Amino acid sequence: MARMLLAVLLAGTTGCLDSSGPSAGTPPTLPGLVVSAPVQSSALQGSGAASAASTGSADVAYVSLAPGSVSDARQATIRNRATGQAVSGIVVNGGFDPVALVANVGDTLLVAITRAGFTEPLRAAEVVRRGRRPVVVRTSPPRGGRDVPLNANIVIVFSTPISTTTLTTASVTLWHGTTPLAGTVRFADDADLRAEFHADTLLTPETQYQLVVTTAILDVNGLALDSNVTVPFTTGTIAPATNLVFASVSGGYNHTCGLTTAGAAFCWGENPGGLGDGTTTSSTTPVAVAGSLTFAAVSAGTYHTCGVTPSGAAYCWGTGGIGNPAGYSPTPVPVAGGLTFAAVSAGAYHSCGVTTTGAAYCWGDGFYGQRGDGDTATVYPQTPVPVAGGLTFAAVSAGGNASCGVTTTGVAYCWGMNAHGQLGVGTSTGPERCQNPGTAPYSYACSTVPVAVAGGLTFKGVIAGYGVTCGVTTSGAPYCWGENLYGALGNGTNTGPEQCEDPDDPWNPGPYVTPCSSVPVAVAGELTLASLNTGGPFYVCGLTPAGTTYCWGTSPNGDVTPTPDAVAGGLTFATIDNGVTATCGVTTAGVAYCWGANDHGQLGDGTTTDSKVPVKVAGQP
Repeated sequence: MARMLLAVLLAGTTGCLDSSGPSAGTPPTLPGLVVSAPVQSSALQGSGAASAASTGSADVAYVSLAPGSVSDARQATIRNRATGQAVSGIVVNGGFDPVALVANVGDTLLVAITRAGFTEPLRAAEVVRRGRRPVVVRTSPPRGGRDVPLNANIVIVFSTPISTTTLTTASVTLWHGTTPLAGTVRFADDADLRAEFHADTLLTPETQYQLVVTTAILDVNGLALDSNVTVPFTTGTIAPATNLVFASVSGGYNHTCGLTTAGAAFCWGENPGGLGDGTTTSSTTPVAVAGSLTFAAVSAGTYHTCGVTPSGAAYCWGTGGIGNPAGYSPTPVPVAGGLTFAAVSAGAYHSCGVTTTGAAYCWGDGFYGQRGDGDTATVYPQTPVPVAGGLTFAAVSAGGNASCGVTTTGVAYCWGMNAHGQLGVGTSTGPERCQNPGTAPYSYACSTVPVAVAGGLTFKGVIAGYGVTCGVTTSGAPYCWGENLYGALGNGTNTGPEQCEDPDDPWNPGPYVTPCSSVPVAVAGELTLASLNTGGPFYVCGLTPAGTTYCWGTSPNGDVTPTPDAVAGGLTFATIDNGVTATCGVTTAGVAYCWGANDHGQLGDGTTTDSKVPVKVAGQP
């Protein structure tokens, strides 16, 4: 399910990599770019099998890029010149994990990588060849990693799906000097590309260890790893958190952050820097955000997190939309500009905030107008820019490729991508067209400035998601608008009430038509809600004044409920928040629980086991 969510999160990022045809020649190869040997679909699980099945193909290749290969990269698009099929990979730390693409021996795969500060993407190509042996694309911690948490799960990402029988405690080992550590190894994804080593006990503080991955590892083609891999790293001094009492939680893509009643921030899950602990090591339990800052609120985005201190200073950490010229930091850095914020919201690759005077500012990605400053040409500004229109906002919300806000008089405005009607302005074909230079010639319905949501409703809160937007009126009535293919409007169907057409969608050329609503529609059930959240593309949850949580749409676990359904477990929540792959909440007793997908530890319970019912976040009494 997480891979389907990723595909939608990336919708709008693929494009024409080589429109000139074979006669235009082939771009050069790129160091660190890995294209696997073709794999028979009958040997695949997860996204690779789905990719092959969707076209009736028997062969799939996997494409990956080693971390650090393109330091200023933002995202990558891979296209098979022979078939025209395209897929995308999210770039983190200058590389991306394997993505599946239908391909046969001899096909040329074209790669375009958009980079901060460049209008033209970096282009490369690689031919699919038989007999290529698998390699280790990356590990977490990386080679030479320092300050690794004592409870860290050791992660290995392979370039090709691995034979399950060869992933053992003999082929993947962890050593302290000449002593092997007891532990378990297992796959942490459904494609058999990502493996984890879990030590049976906590690691020793300030101690060097070595991860060893041997050529006993075979891929599903029966080819051995190209060489033994040794990864030395050193632990830090941080033990697992204990006696935490949470006031709020915020869900990102594959990570979650929580704020204690004392204002201390803790995060857990996937960690390309968004956990803020100074490492890129993922954690299945809460780790303290570095810097000893006291926050009034935190907001988790795709790969970054932002927070506001009680004095109104904004800090962000991770990658994408952090509001700092560096563009990346594994620890909190001040948002540029010196503004005093009442709140901030971290989106996919951009962030927005509202100042104490009600002025809205956004920063980061704006190719689809999601900054709201009327500009799509400026590449990824890291200093907050004012949202156009001079409106006075009570709150703003940064989503996937769109943003929304509610004024102090309760009027909702949205700006950014509108391909599925998610701006709620009565159309999905305008009011403008926006284009990412890296995906030319494709363009998308959008608005680069705030436009009023249709219907004349008065809202107390509006949340922008990934294709669907929802709000709660001042009387507590929930409304949603945008894509409804998976029932996220909550109106009892997934077939309407409209059909939104996106003629330029490169994922579904033809044109692509999807069920939607370009204006707010009432959520079924006549619920009265105190708040709601739209985290993933397909899933919405709301909280009643009595503390009961209802959710609708398609959950990360695959359950489809086009009308609101009460969350199991009988817990009474004071606050909830949806991430893309998991939902979390804090009960009226101050205990944090999460449910949903858990392949990266985003539930925070010390495991990577998914759960359809709320599980208690570790580290609490």
